[in-house]
Amino acid sequence: AAPPGALLASSPVAQEAVRRLLRHHPKLHPESSAAAEFRRLGLGSLPFLEFDVEQPWGCFLEEPSPPQSPVTSFGAASPQGLQHAFLPGGGEGHEEEEEAPTQQPTARRADPSELAASVRDSLGGAGIVICVLGPSKCHSQDSEPLAAAIARLLSQALPAPAALVTGGLAGPQRAFARACRDDSRVWNLVVYGQYSDYGVGQDLECCQDQEERCAVMARVGDVYVTIEGGPGVAQEARVAAERGALVVPLSRSGGASAGMFDFPRSALSKPEWVHEEDWALLGSQDATVEQSAAAAARIVAAYAAVPLEQPQQTQPPPPPAASAAAASQRT
Repeated sequence: AAPPGALLASSPVAQEAVRRLLRHHPKLHPESSAAAEFRRLGLGSLPFLEFDVEQPWGCFLEEPSPPQSPVTSFGAASPQGLQHAFLPGGGEGHEEEEEAPTQQPTARRADPSELAASVRDSLGGAGIVICVLGPSKCHSQDSEPLAAAIARLLSQALPAPAALVTGGLAGPQRAFARACRDDSRVWNLVVYGQYSDYGVGQDLECCQDQEERCAVMARVGDVYVTIEGGPGVAQEARVAAERGALVVPLSRSGGASAGMFDFPRSALSKPEWVHEEDWALLGSQDATVEQSAAAAARIVAAYAAVPLEQPQQTQPPPPPAASAAAASQRT
């Protein structure tokens, strides 16, 4: 009897369709049981079975070459109802070039600071830029409610020029975007050819891959609110802190935000102008989600010089002259 995959294997059109569908699947070792099962089904020519020394199993094939322009104007609404930045390219000729990536020149990566500047210029004349960092999958049941509560407070309090930026991931970032009262100020940074699937805000295609997206994200904001996170969030926070951006870690959520993965120590220390109670609420497991979220929102709003309902809790950083005068009075 013919193997179950014989019909598929005998059809060049079907073979090519499956090949393109699975082009970016991690490769399998040719002697693995999984590879043997694929061959038994008549699917031994699939891309992830084409093993060699230079591209071992577990590695992805190269992404298609990115468009020349890192940022484009926004086009028609996507099927999810959000505004999406569409890019040129594609078509059969573009896909055929992917079949032989070794014949194509390696795309030169743009400087992430230059990309971040281009992204910032595309944020609709934004004033202060607030970024939200977090994992795509939450480990704490409070993480998404925290993100949503902060979004409701900030999107209502901050003036219209302010931009609220996510990395287009699930988890806290998606919860934040969907809870914003004014989603016209929500921007989601995504890789070329991808979209956030949030259904709100505007997707901005600006990066070749997730690594570049993280590098741009770490350089585009003035304030970073972090919830949970792993090494990636810690790296973004380090770059942001080194630039002098304000990092507000919800340390009660754990992970990088609680100091793991080489999270920047400076970001775990309370700025002088932040009220002690507000900083303590960021890490308190006994506080309610609403209390911790309100504390984070007050810190961000005070940094942006926008008072919330309880402005006495946190005061913005005093001018240098006032700080010197206060110091002299203490001495």
